[in-house]
Amino acid sequence: MASDSEPHSDAAPDFGVPASEQYAGITTVIPHTRPPPPQPFFADDVFNFQGRFHRAQRDMADQNATMKGQKEMINELRTNNSNLLEANKVQQADFLQGLKSHEDSLKSLGTKIEHQDTTLSRGLQGFLDAKEQYSNRLRELNQAHEAELERLERRHEKEREEAEAKYQGALREKFAAELAQDKAAQESRYTIDDLNCELTRVRQRLQDTKKQSENDL
Repeated sequence: MASDSEPHSDAAPDFGVPASEQYAGITTVIPHTRPPPPQPFFADDVFNFQGRFHRAQRDMADQNATMKGQKEMINELRTNNSNLLEANKVQQADFLQGLKSHEDSLKSLGTKIEHQDTTLSRGLQGFLDAKEQYSNRLRELNQAHEAELERLERRHEKEREEAEAKYQGALREKFAAELAQDKAAQESRYTIDDLNCELTRVRQRLQDTKKQSENDL
């Protein structure tokens, strides 16, 4: 037991200074820290509490149902999204495969077109070369043919002129000989008109002979 000489627990602490100086200048009032006394509890309060509790339970059930529906919707959306992603992957794979096949077809077609173009170019160049050679050869043949025709025409004309001159000379010689032989006997019987008629007949025979010679040549 503490002696009477020990200070009381409610006594002010001793800091080695007088008590009048320990709290000098302190004007703040410290409020009471103890809880307020309990209020009386009535049946209305219990009823109100139960009502609020049931409403809270219903609200919680509604929220749980809503969250469950939202969760199911989210799961359905996730499933649909997964299905869409899978379908998109399949479609993308099909599209890429089709695109690759199309690119391969285009490359093959381009190679065929290039080969055909090369073949056609070579064929066209060969045709143009052959056409040029044929044109040159035809030109040479035409020139040679024209030269040969001119030579033959000149030769024919010369031979015709020579034959005509020879034939006319022979006719003149024959006619002169006949005239010389028959001159003495026919001088008494021929008149000027008869001589003119005979000369006309001779000229006609010469023309007929000339035409026949031309036709024969």
